[in-house]
Amino acid sequence: MARDALIQLAAEHNDLVPMIWQMSDPQSPGAANRFGLYGGEIFPLGVWDGTLTLAGEEEVYNQYAGFYEELTGQETPWSLDVQFGFNEDNNYLITTDITLEDNVSTGNKVVLFAITWHDGSNYTSVVMNSSFNDTLSISGAGETQHLEQLFVWEDYFDLSLLKAVVVIQDTETREILQSAQTGITQLLPDALVNMNSGPASLGIYFENNSFPRSGLTYWNWDFNSDGVIDSIEENPYWVFDEPGVYDVTLSISDGFSRAVREFPAMITVTEPTAVEGAVTGVWCPEFNPYVIVDDISIPYYGELVIEPGTEILVDYNKKINVYGRIASLGSAEEPVIMTSETSWKGIKLLNTMEDNRLEYTWITNSSLAGVNASYSVLEVSNSRFNNNTSGSLGAAINLLGCEDVLLYNNVIVNNYSSMTGGIAMRSSHPVMYNNIIANNEGSMAGALVIRENSAPILFNNIIANNQAPIAAIFVDESTPEFSSNILLDEEAVFLGSLEQMRLDYNLTSQDLGGNNFVDDPLFIMATTGSGTDYDALTANWQLQENSPAIDAGNPNSDYNDPEDPENPGYALYPALGLVRNDIGAYGGPGTQAMTVPAQEDEIAGVIKPVLTLYPNPFRTGVARAQISFNISSASGGEIKVYNLRGQDVAVLKTEEGSSQFTWDGRNYSGKLVSSGVYLAKWQNGSQSAGQKMILLR
Repeated sequence: MARDALIQLAAEHNDLVPMIWQMSDPQSPGAANRFGLYGGEIFPLGVWDGTLTLAGEEEVYNQYAGFYEELTGQETPWSLDVQFGFNEDNNYLITTDITLEDNVSTGNKVVLFAITWHDGSNYTSVVMNSSFNDTLSISGAGETQHLEQLFVWEDYFDLSLLKAVVVIQDTETREILQSAQTGITQLLPDALVNMNSGPASLGIYFENNSFPRSGLTYWNWDFNSDGVIDSIEENPYWVFDEPGVYDVTLSISDGFSRAVREFPAMITVTEPTAVEGAVTGVWCPEFNPYVIVDDISIPYYGELVIEPGTEILVDYNKKINVYGRIASLGSAEEPVIMTSETSWKGIKLLNTMEDNRLEYTWITNSSLAGVNASYSVLEVSNSRFNNNTSGSLGAAINLLGCEDVLLYNNVIVNNYSSMTGGIAMRSSHPVMYNNIIANNEGSMAGALVIRENSAPILFNNIIANNQAPIAAIFVDESTPEFSSNILLDEEAVFLGSLEQMRLDYNLTSQDLGGNNFVDDPLFIMATTGSGTDYDALTANWQLQENSPAIDAGNPNSDYNDPEDPENPGYALYPALGLVRNDIGAYGGPGTQAMTVPAQEDEIAGVIKPVLTLYPNPFRTGVARAQISFNISSASGGEIKVYNLRGQDVAVLKTEEGSSQFTWDGRNYSGKLVSSGVYLAKWQNGSQSAGQKMILLR
């Protein structure tokens, strides 16, 4: 009761100096011992005659408040001007200028200095250090006395929670004659960072934490103490590109004076060979490969940008946790590669409403889910998920409570899970278009599991040759929409109530009724069977020119194929025919333009060779392990294999007229090379072609 009353009093009076204890019965714990520490004489200030009433909070508060009003209403000749800061040795320094406005009796008057730490969650404080050995020497009106007190810096405290307290007390009567308290008043540069170390390129959020809290006119930041101002923002963001240890200097001004402070070794940028813990910044191919040796986390309000061509190798069972924002921004020519020599636990997004994006990102060898998003925002495009597994989640992508998800132009193939090898969702509403989901396996469904009031919208996708005991797509208590998709399965396409689904203009292997129809889509070269035994990456899922899927999708013009600007009224390749929607992943408004293949008799001698390889990733150490290379539209020559340091480790030759090469993963000395990313470069005269590959052991 008494404590609650004190809290209420402190809440209503910001100038209260909370130095009150109770000595009446019942006593507060340890009261006698505390009283004895001060010889029963002075500080803390109030014994209050032991007359505290415990009958009720209101009575106690009224007594406290009345006593407080009586004290603050008294006339006093003493005035205090208190300053709180640091000396040149960075120890605490309290100074006070004491002025007398009237004559007083001499003697028996001391000054107490104290530093208190105030708990921001309530109205209590702890005295961190104190001294009351200063005796006042003034007694006449108009006299002044300047006093200083140093306290050694013993530990780090949040400076915003510290206050300096000065009390004038009569040692005979124990009467408090005057008191004052203040926070830091000195012009003091101070800074906080979201992290102190991480791999290059490391992005750091700096937060000005200087004193005073208001009234500053500029902030000059030098992030490597080279004398060059790098930022004038109050709270800047800076990327450290090179490994090393960085001193940071902050200069501030209040318009009248200036203060400078250096923070030695504030930031450490490490080599990316052993990445763990919190990460932000920019990862780039210059430092390939980034090796994640323990779980990493992108913190709240933090951001990790991954540039094209960056390669990330994750140790066994480790994962990438995202609380802030991840932007993996590969390109068609230089995708971002995320994989493991054994297996890893993928990317986990946790309650992040940031603009999370994966573009042209290859995710392989995850054993939990390639991407596992809970209550998060996510956009995945032009990415590839293959050879991922899971025990109870979607092996490629798993969604829980996600309402803002876009998945388009992705290839999701050859993944396995006891649930589904493709995408599983609960209470989620993704929009999915122009994806290829093929040759995945699952015990519940081969391609998709849609549960718990999910409402996905799927148009212009190919879902084919997935394998499960019952169906390709499992739907339970959800309302999905399927339009203009190719849906093929050796078993049933759907397991679930068709009445709860919206199904329009789909080409399927299951009679769905309405404007859906059963037919062979006539792919150029689909896989020849279902499940992960058939490599869907080497298949060509485009439509032949006589496919029944051409111009057979949703007739609403909003779903038209892109129009060929050089041939109005006709679709832009790879869409075929007129502009009406082509069913499948190569039709609809989201279709990405591709170069039209020229006829052989028109391009003899000018087709650019293309190097293809299989399997990729390639695993050594198993019987007859080898990776096969094929050169399209060329033959002969040789292939050199380079590591990430640019060193050639193997050369592969073939006879003139042959376009086939094989490699067993061994170097010139006949030893297996280490796991990692390699570049295969084919050369024959002036012709050349290259391709990246991942080798696992």
